[in-house]
Amino acid sequence: MANIRGFRGVCYSPDKIMDLSTAVCPPYDVINKQEQDYYYRESPYNFIRLILNKSEEADNNTNNKYTRANLFFNEWLKTGILKQDNKETIYFYKQDYLCGNKELSRIGFIALLNISDSTIVFPHENTHTAPKMDRLELVKNVKANLSPIFTIFSDKGSVVENIFNKYLSRRKPDFALKDVEGIRNSVWRLTDEDKIAQILRKMKETKIFIADGHHRFEVSLMYLNLMRKEDKAYSADKSYNCIMTYFTPMEAEGLYVMPIHRIVKLQIGLDRLKDIFKIHKVDSVSVLEEKLKKSPKSKCVFGLYYDKDYYLLELKDKQPSDNYFKQKKCFKGLDVAVLDFYIFAQLLKIKKEDIVYTKDIYEIKNLADNDSKSAFILRPINVEQIRDVALCGEKMPPKSTYFYPKLLSGLVAHKFE
Repeated sequence: MANIRGFRGVCYSPDKIMDLSTAVCPPYDVINKQEQDYYYRESPYNFIRLILNKSEEADNNTNNKYTRANLFFNEWLKTGILKQDNKETIYFYKQDYLCGNKELSRIGFIALLNISDSTIVFPHENTHTAPKMDRLELVKNVKANLSPIFTIFSDKGSVVENIFNKYLSRRKPDFALKDVEGIRNSVWRLTDEDKIAQILRKMKETKIFIADGHHRFEVSLMYLNLMRKEDKAYSADKSYNCIMTYFTPMEAEGLYVMPIHRIVKLQIGLDRLKDIFKIHKVDSVSVLEEKLKKSPKSKCVFGLYYDKDYYLLELKDKQPSDNYFKQKKCFKGLDVAVLDFYIFAQLLKIKKEDIVYTKDIYEIKNLADNDSKSAFILRPINVEQIRDVALCGEKMPPKSTYFYPKLLSGLVAHKFE
């Protein structure tokens, strides 16, 4: 049973921020140093100053990127740059984007998810400790959810989509913008108590699966447990019992999942791979993409970029891999699990710190050409596989999925009351 509710979100004031596109940014974990600099230049009120404040040489325990984020957040609230809504609200969020030559739309909504009983949420990826400690320090200082986690759920009756189409889609969004990738982002406030109650009843019937934001979810649990000990006035209705969450139906056509490819820092010659794979050289990355796309799901296949050439790798014998996962059947034949848990960790003895990740198949060449690195190219995982792994209580390797497009940070925030 998923307990969700509306909330009084914190949004940029249109009276103060005329062009919202200058104030928003992507999630913190997909922003590199150059992009951080770009968003800093975009506006003195860009949300980057909250979710990814820059470190400075003079930083100490009392003046650092986390305390500065807190100062900006509260100063912007005092001066009206940010404004908290007056009514309990559910925020419908639509993204219109291009996938190849196809136009797609993804519709979901942002609300609060009660996590005091975390068993109602199913994660699917393992996490790293360092990012969690970073985000925990931010939450402890700002006392807010600045970006929503991304979840999927089954809405076979199209309850949520029907409410959007009937009551919201025909009116102008409360705010809209086109981001740097050309994606149209539109948000509608839903404050009608009856319609909100319909959504809440629907969500009580469904399971929630985390698509993106595993670190932030675990950090919210860590913060909740911390406050249970430290807050002498703790109660179950304190707002930090909840996490700001984006919910989107898993049946939607606009739910697009990209693979994340692996560049191995170590030199791995083809000779080491011949015992594991059938190796077929291909002419180009586009040919490789097509072959991966057409390969039967029953086969375990990967792409390889090595020494300026592309190859199709097909696992010679699936039985050893299947035997390795005999206690974790949901991983059998799952490309990313076979590659990371079995081939990398068991056969090639490759450590996690020797792997670099990218979602851009065309970036692989530049990353791998240095020092004769090898790049392993994966097929995308489908939503059903994510659901099945989560329901089994297992977790995929880190960086297994990339849900596109990412949710913008800065559209709405959840300030702890």
